[in-house]
Amino acid sequence: MQLSERTISILKNFATINDSLLFSAGSVQRTIDSMDTIQCDAKLDEDFPISFGIYDLRTFLANVAALKNPDITFGPSYLTITDGTITIDYFYASPKTIKSPEEGSINLGSPDVKFTLTNQTFQRLIKIADLNGMPILQVIGKNGEIIMRATDNTDTSNKVDMKVDSFTGDDFSVTFTIDNLKLLPDDYEVSLYVDGLCIFENTGKTLKYYITLDQ
Repeated sequence: MQLSERTISILKNFATINDSLLFSAGSVQRTIDSMDTIQCDAKLDEDFPISFGIYDLRTFLANVAALKNPDITFGPSYLTITDGTITIDYFYASPKTIKSPEEGSINLGSPDVKFTLTNQTFQRLIKIADLNGMPILQVIGKNGEIIMRATDNTDTSNKVDMKVDSFTGDDFSVTFTIDNLKLLPDDYEVSLYVDGLCIFENTGKTLKYYITLDQ
């Protein structure tokens, strides 16, 4: 098996959420952070033949990147990465050592608000927030408009507002820690549950992030 550039990009993103990963047999892989605040489900380009654990995902990916044309085969106790005369045996980790999402899909019912967030809008706002040292992102629904606001959430805070969509319904305001928004660059359909959770699903429906709101 050779991993596509897209798969490697997704796995690198997974590594920002959790250092370890319990791969499942098949193409759908899932990860969750240590505090249960971020979960990501992704459909990869490859079908993995078995389930196995990788304790240090960054190091595993670094080994793959170190080879020019790596090919992966899967044994009962370890996988083997080969490239010409180079062979790397990489042992699996016990599933008991890896935090992973609970089995089964998350069923939440209908969201309170749905809107579209383009990659261009999100990246511009995150860049400005970073330039100004703003660690907080608020999503505000008021008078039929959805505003994303970057701020440091103090009484004298500078703020940056960007209109992202329109909506119908009651006014609302929710808050994220920007560091929790570990989204791969893409356009997303956002489903917001104002009592505590937000789902970001890319338009290709191959990536889904579940992110807990700040309370």
